[in-house]
Amino acid sequence: MAQTFFRIDNEDITPATTSEWTDIDLSSYLPSNASMAIIHIYNSASSAAYMYGLRCKGSTDNRYDYLQRIRHTWAMITVDENRNIQAKIENTALKLYLVGYTTSDGVTGFVNGIDVSPATTGSWRDIDLSSYLPAGAKAAIFEINRPGGENPFGLRKKGSTDNRTNSAYYKNQFTFIVGVDDNRVCQGFRGSTPVTFHLLGYVTDGVTMNTDATDISLSTTDSYQDIDLGDSVGFAFVEVTTATTYLEFALRRKGDSQDIYGRCFTHQMAVVPADADSVIQGKIYSTEVKFYLVGTASAPAYYERTVGFIIG
Repeated sequence: MAQTFFRIDNEDITPATTSEWTDIDLSSYLPSNASMAIIHIYNSASSAAYMYGLRCKGSTDNRYDYLQRIRHTWAMITVDENRNIQAKIENTALKLYLVGYTTSDGVTGFVNGIDVSPATTGSWRDIDLSSYLPAGAKAAIFEINRPGGENPFGLRKKGSTDNRTNSAYYKNQFTFIVGVDDNRVCQGFRGSTPVTFHLLGYVTDGVTMNTDATDISLSTTDSYQDIDLGDSVGFAFVEVTTATTYLEFALRRKGDSQDIYGRCFTHQMAVVPADADSVIQGKIYSTEVKFYLVGTASAPAYYERTVGFIIG
């Protein structure tokens, strides 16, 4: 399995300009074959919600919505041929950190998101992506948009028995990665029509997607705890849920000194880099915060954890 997800150490790429779409040149961080940027977004303001949007340079997408105070999330955004993206932030209290990227040999991003939201609400429905994904695709990359209100949603691989349909609190937009079956079908749940699923891209190599997610929730609160992902894992795709909207959580690579301990939407996804031993760390305010491992991306092929040294 090729490595197609790569880590970067929390580069602050927050634009200085507010309230307009602004170019962010990532060419000094990303190689020429980069396909998508992985960004950790944090509203550091303690008293105000601020709006933000992210898109590929050249995109006509204009989804621009709130991130509530002291909240954080992750996004995967297609880069153009010059490795540029665009961001629109209402206030510089909204921080953008580049935490990784994908390469074109296994991950393809679209310039414009494609709305594939099921027409039916209130039940799990098939989302047939065979018109957009090639044969052999392993996962689809979505942007979830919630324009407001208590609107439950869920995404799962077809064949899964997972049934997490928590609402993503208030107005938010964020990335969600989900496995697809051999026919390139996943399933989505929309509690009401304002929730939309925009297809941003797909993965053909370098990931392992679970049919049923693995519960990796923590039992200890208010301190970072190791979460061992096994062998040769470079990134974890973690679905985060809570029953209450004001519960803090953090997820980071073990060894990372950055401490973004922000509130959960009640339902979102984190795209988290792991260390060389395939370990991430989590911190939770309450055991009501749950972590579910939806999938993983592979680490460098030359690393062999069981031996403990570099081969080749």
